[in-house]
Amino acid sequence: MIFVNNLYKVLVFLLLVITGCDLFNNEQPEIPGKLVFSTPDGNGNYQIYTSLTNGENRKQLTHFKNDGAYSPAWSPDGKQIVFGRTNTTTSPGYYITIMNADGSGKQQLEGVLDGRAVNVVGDHPKWSPDGTKIAFDRCLDCELGGGNSELFVYDLDTNTITQLTDNFSKDSFPKWKNNFELFFTSDRDFFKSDSVEFFRDLYTIRTTDLFVRRITESGNFGSFAHGTKSNSLLIRPFYSENQDWFTLNLESNRTSEIEIPNQININLTAPLEWSEEKNLVLLRTLENSGFKFTYFNLQTNQIFKVNEELWKILGLDWYYDEE
Repeated sequence: MIFVNNLYKVLVFLLLVITGCDLFNNEQPEIPGKLVFSTPDGNGNYQIYTSLTNGENRKQLTHFKNDGAYSPAWSPDGKQIVFGRTNTTTSPGYYITIMNADGSGKQQLEGVLDGRAVNVVGDHPKWSPDGTKIAFDRCLDCELGGGNSELFVYDLDTNTITQLTDNFSKDSFPKWKNNFELFFTSDRDFFKSDSVEFFRDLYTIRTTDLFVRRITESGNFGSFAHGTKSNSLLIRPFYSENQDWFTLNLESNRTSEIEIPNQININLTAPLEWSEEKNLVLLRTLENSGFKFTYFNLQTNQIFKVNEELWKILGLDWYYDEE
């Protein structure tokens, strides 16, 4: 009888181990591409690094002693990186700089704006899908305590700089919709309104004729990820407590709510990139003084971690080669 009881306990134990392994086996699948990000080096200076999509095989690409490097973004083919380097002049923003994916060939961009040869200075640079242009924003009165950000585009073929917006609001965070149109966020429809001074919405602007279209109208726009295959957006509201994330089809203007698992703090998490082919969204979650990055599968609700320890990050971009 004792032998039978002991055998039973052993079998139960083995069953728990086996089922436990099945239940908690959440190995990260092979996610294509690579990451580029800005984080402090051993001396506390922000530098540009690359890694695999799981955060491993980290490589430091910049080694500036007195300058910092911020807001990196991949070129469409993954062969180059654009980023901002500390600007020691009185002009607000960073020197927009490009380099090869291995850190070689660093080039600080210069261009012609209104007939004058100038350094390309700004923040949040993004490469156009065809690789011929770089969009960025720049604060024009920050040295005076203002917050007037405008959008600019630098043409790599002609070395010309074009200012796209011109108003007193905060037009910022450009991101290409296609080769001739940009997404951006703005408080232009709430400017000088004390009761909604932090409200903003998502807009698009065509580089060809500067036509602006307002995408959201609630004023509580937070952040978004643009689908890689369709003309859809995954939107996270700014005031997201008890408010669902949703997808928006830009052609039909239809929305669809997205159920976010309880493991994700929707108030502190933002979608960054959306690979529709893999059903994966790269998420950034603020925790204390750092960030955690995860991939979220929209179909299975699985969550795959990139980093266990908090990262101090000032800009991260995911290059996904889905071919």
